[in-house]
Amino acid sequence: MAEGFGKESLKKTVKSRNTFYKNLIEEALIAQKNKNFEKAEKIYQELFRLKVRNNIIYFNYGLFLETINNIKKAKEIYFKAIDYFPNDPNFYNKLALINRKQGNYKEAEKLFLKAIQIDKSFENGYVNLANLYIVLKKNENAEKIYRNVIKINPNSELGNLNLGTMLMDKGELKEAEELFLKTIKINTKSANAFFSLSKFKNIQNNKSFKKDLFNDDLLSNQNELAKVNIFFARSNINHLERKYDESKKNLILANTIKSRIYKSDAKKRIKFTDYIYHQHSKIDYSNESESLLQKKNYFFIVGMPRSGSTLVESIISQNDNVFDLGETEALPFSYGQWINNQRKKTLFEIYNKEINVNLIDKKNITDKNLSNYNLVPIILDQIKGSRIIHCYRNPLDNILSIYRANFMSGYSYASSLIDISKVLINEREIMHKYKKLFSKYIYSVNYDSLVCHPESEIQNLIKWLNFKWDKQYLSPHLNKRPVKTTSKIQVRYPINNKSLSGWNNYKDLLKPVNDFFKKHNFDF
Repeated sequence: MAEGFGKESLKKTVKSRNTFYKNLIEEALIAQKNKNFEKAEKIYQELFRLKVRNNIIYFNYGLFLETINNIKKAKEIYFKAIDYFPNDPNFYNKLALINRKQGNYKEAEKLFLKAIQIDKSFENGYVNLANLYIVLKKNENAEKIYRNVIKINPNSELGNLNLGTMLMDKGELKEAEELFLKTIKINTKSANAFFSLSKFKNIQNNKSFKKDLFNDDLLSNQNELAKVNIFFARSNINHLERKYDESKKNLILANTIKSRIYKSDAKKRIKFTDYIYHQHSKIDYSNESESLLQKKNYFFIVGMPRSGSTLVESIISQNDNVFDLGETEALPFSYGQWINNQRKKTLFEIYNKEINVNLIDKKNITDKNLSNYNLVPIILDQIKGSRIIHCYRNPLDNILSIYRANFMSGYSYASSLIDISKVLINEREIMHKYKKLFSKYIYSVNYDSLVCHPESEIQNLIKWLNFKWDKQYLSPHLNKRPVKTTSKIQVRYPINNKSLSGWNNYKDLLKPVNDFFKKHNFDF
């Protein structure tokens, strides 16, 4: 204590200083919220100039830097914070999340493990590590961690919700449903749990769930994305109860909000698709002998979303010698790298590195990024041993299904019936052209025919794939592979044609689509 500086006076000074710092932090947060980034930056710089060593300041400043996409400086702040606060797991967790986003998975794993080593009850660290293991397809590790989180804290909302999601992907529907219902008990406003449950068969018979879902109070104090999930959930229940007018109203509410959050990418998609066709459609694809020498076969499943592609992938992956990549961004990313490095490396090399082909011990690989239809000529020219499987269905059923799907990412045009129609027409026209050009290497699967005549359609597909016939291909619902698409529940049931002509229940909703088709002479 300084000479002549009384104890009470010191307490008042410290209290006054802490209040000053607290006010500055709050001022910075308000500036961030109002997107006044310049003011927020100045406040954080002032706090650093004053050498205030407060973990909240470091955490918030790091978050701010991430918000303005200054990732390099954010990492510097988190590293400084670790020097000052080595026992705070939050900074290891934040660095791990950045590394995960940058694809530095080993470093991310190391940092997540360090976070939970410091604090064995640090829930965010466990959950984020489990999420990383799912990305790395270490699903058993992820499941163990989620179960451990629930063991530590049975009322963990994230633990129950995420484990439920993972089990739903695996097809373990009974336990998944129980976990989602438990999540709602923990947090009566968990929009994610309500939406997930709304996709379960016969959930409309759960009176307590229905009462909570349609309670007006559920929408209060919810952010826009949560409201989207709630309106989609309500629409799903209306649909199950065949209350199609009510379902339509909730669909429109959900998609109207969603369209304000995510700007449609329909124009961009169509422009890119047409560009690739004009630039690359004249390739002389005569590499059959070279393709036969490849160690792997690559099957690219393409088309519109909700066109039966998940069912097709499940049928194919019944073969023990098939590795499914799922809806991976590997090819679009590799294409970007290929163009940016001025084709110094082959697209084949970049793609194989991106999918870690050396770790895949199967002969056949399926890639189900449906939007890869826009890269068909490049795939056939550059990815040796590649073939295309094109999935399609009745356009009106397809458009309705997309509009009802509530995609979490990837299809921002899906909230507009007209934009879906534009993309679908473009996709059909471009695939029609490619089938003429590369008929030998493109196989078409009509979903409507597949579900009405599964045995003959599946036999034809398996023959084209040059696989040995086995009756197991007729039972894709028994496939134990994880499925992350919106069809994750439907694919767990035997093949059926119940969804065909479902558009008839929404004729009024789809009238603008029919008018659009007529205007553009689209005959399906």
